Amino acid sequence: MTKRFFLFLMPVLSLCVSCSGMIEQPGFISIFSGIDDGITLKSFEQSQDNEISLIFEGSADDLKIHALKDGEKAVCSIQKLEPQENEDSNLSIFKVIPLVQFKIGEDFKICGTIKSGLSQSLDFELPFKGANNNPAELVFSALKVGSTSNPGFIKFKVKKRGNLFGFELLNTGNSKEADYTFPPFEVEEGKIIVYHWFLPIDGSESEDGSPASSHGCNALEQGEEAICFWGKFKKFTPKKTNAVLIKQPYTGEIQDAVLFRNPTDENWGKPEVEYAANQASEKGLWKPDGDISNAVQANITPAKMIKRVSLELINHNAGDWSLTSAPKK
Repeated sequence: MTKRFFLFLMPVLSLCVSCSGMIEQPGFISIFSGIDDGITLKSFEQSQDNEISLIFEGSADDLKIHALKDGEKAVCSIQKLEPQENEDSNLSIFKVIPLVQFKIGEDFKICGTIKSGLSQSLDFELPFKGANNNPAELVFSALKVGSTSNPGFIKFKVKKRGNLFGFELLNTGNSKEADYTFPPFEVEEGKIIVYHWFLPIDGSESEDGSPASSHGCNALEQGEEAICFWGKFKKFTPKKTNAVLIKQPYTGEIQDAVLFRNPTDENWGKPEVEYAANQASEKGLWKPDGDISNAVQANITPAKMIKRVSLELINHNAGDWSLTSAPKK
């Protein structure tokens, strides 16, 4: 008895943190013999080296698999792993290594068939994108909350050249999910990156990775040039007490953080913000700790922004930041 399942861009639960933002995650898929057992693709995971881990619920040994790139099949090596001590002994775990190179962000698929017993067979097709094996290093340099009529932005400085693919920008006061996941884009050390909170007022769809100069970009000082990326919001209300994080792809490690507080607020307001503040503190990216009293104390009006005093000497505390007027255009 064989059933085929083709998994394309299904808007369902994310199954593994390390793939978040990399690919569209399929839901659980199962096939049952009609007696008392079956085989289920329980979860899968992509590493930074494009190794794919597949975890099936049920006992299975016969896995045939290949990668599909630009319509061409590529051989994969397969290694079966034993469940760890804290894992269900009824799991079948495989590590799959495509024997072909993928560009960062390049589309490819893992296609296969797995058999269990005499009468069960599961066909699957999983979409992936080439992993970011050379992530850039970013630090926040300025942040403007803004308003609908006076849009805000976040500025970054590139501290180490690399690719932006898969980096997640989390505005924890507004959403549990990433505000933005960066597309594949190579950046050089010293470059400025500007993320605009939302689309231009005229609703135009600006292209991510667009170059900009101080002549036309309200985030830039005189003479600066930048690479611009855009949130897909038409409007939203950024919080004036917040924790904003930039996280690396795959590992989900926080690369930098900025915590700020409106002086009239006595607490973080949302558990997600407090959690993010404590996360940043535990990683040494905000000191002395994540208590709201240690955030940047600033009444950030639509015309104001907070700016890092120095991008060379960073102490990861409120003293790194000052309140200043945003550039005018």
